[in-house]
Amino acid sequence: MRDIATRVGITERAVQMIVGDLEQAGYVVRERVGRRNHYTVVDRGRFRHPLEQHVRIGDFLALVLRGAGGGASVNGAERAGRRA
Repeated sequence: MRDIATRVGITERAVQMIVGDLEQAGYVVRERVGRRNHYTVVDRGRFRHPLEQHVRIGDFLALVLRGAGGGASVNGAERAGRRA
């Protein structure tokens, strides 16, 4: 979380709160591994807003990652260009 806070320019506590909100909403799953937490995006989930309910989270993230110059892989699966 420290790395995310530094890259985004917010406090580590703010990142913890945001991730906690995402976890409560079902967008992220937390798994305890030893002394650390590992987080996984629920890529098959959908946005809640009525205008965006047809968009899967994984498809959206693949688009964002591709545009940012990263790979189009979300949780190890190619999802770019596919619609729900």
